[in-house]
Amino acid sequence: MKGRKTHVLPETGFENLDVPPHVLSQLIDMLLGNWQPAPADLEVLLSHLVECLHCQLALGTLIALELHSDLAEEDHSTLRNLLAQLTDLIHESQIDDFVT
Repeated sequence: MKGRKTHVLPETGFENLDVPPHVLSQLIDMLLGNWQPAPADLEVLLSHLVECLHCQLALGTLIALELHSDLAEEDHSTLRNLLAQLTDLIHESQIDDFVT
C-alpha cells in the first residue's frame, strides 16, 4: 500500500514480559486462579496494561489459548467478547499512534 507505514514491534520487547513493570506473570497467575489482586494491585496492573502493547498482545494470546480449553459456552462467549474488545483497543491505540 502506497504511503502507509507499518509499526513493527521491537524483537527484544517480548523477552522480559515476566519481569516488572510487565504483567505477564500476574496475568497468568490470575488465569490459573493463583492470584486474586487487591484493588491497588489491579490498578497498577491495569495502568501498565493500558500503556504496554506487548502486555496487551500477551493478554490476547492468553485469552485465545483459554478459548481452546473445555469451558462452558457462556465462558467461551465472554472470552470471545473480551478478545474482540481487546483487539479493537489495540487497533485503536495503534491507529492513534500512527496518526499523531
